[in-house]
Amino acid sequence: MAAMNIEKVSAEYDTEVDALAVDLVEIAPGMSVRQVELPDGQRILDYDREGNVISIEVLFASEGFSLDGLPHPEAVRAAAASVGITAR
Repeated sequence: MAAMNIEKVSAEYDTEVDALAVDLVEIAPGMSVRQVELPDGQRILDYDREGNVISIEVLFASEGFSLDGLPHPEAVRAAAASVGITAR
């Protein structure tokens, strides 16, 4: 896996479907090549060709979510907080 620059972490919360998207990098079309749903059924990781997690989708986000097993947890926590979502 190549080292990732996560300086441009961003978050978007969709209130209609209660989903949070956290992009760890600026996402270009076609950049995501694989999605993996974590066992909790709440978090989905998107990977690039090099095997890096490039974004995280959180379902039922208003309930909050766990940072366990996520890359760059403090950056993810800050991004979620910027749109009013609690990560623990």
